Amino acid sequence: MAIIKLVKNDTRPSLRFTCKDDDDNIIDLSTATKIYFIFKKFGEDEEKFKKECTIISPTEGIIQYSWEEDDLDESGQFEGEIEIDFSDGTKQTCVDKILFNIRNDLDNN
Repeated sequence: MAIIKLVKNDTRPSLRFTCKDDDDNIIDLSTATKIYFIFKKFGEDEEKFKKECTIISPTEGIIQYSWEEDDLDESGQFEGEIEIDFSDGTKQTCVDKILFNIRNDLDNN
């Protein structure tokens, strides 16, 4: 699994993901009501945040999350996942976790 490397306090680049199930099939998001990006410090139980994603292409399962100010306000190792709510009341979490390594910026902000 790849690790996404970012710098503390940055708000770019946005993240784009293709939502897939455990058989590596694309998840059709046509009936999705909300899609969340859940982010937490690696090894901790409590979420740092759970925020909505934007659907880019429902039938191709493509979503985007744009970082907000304070999302990357600390350095370290983090993990994320994508959770999808559907109109029939069901929920599906994309199986693969997303790993992040956030380093300090050089001006120590």
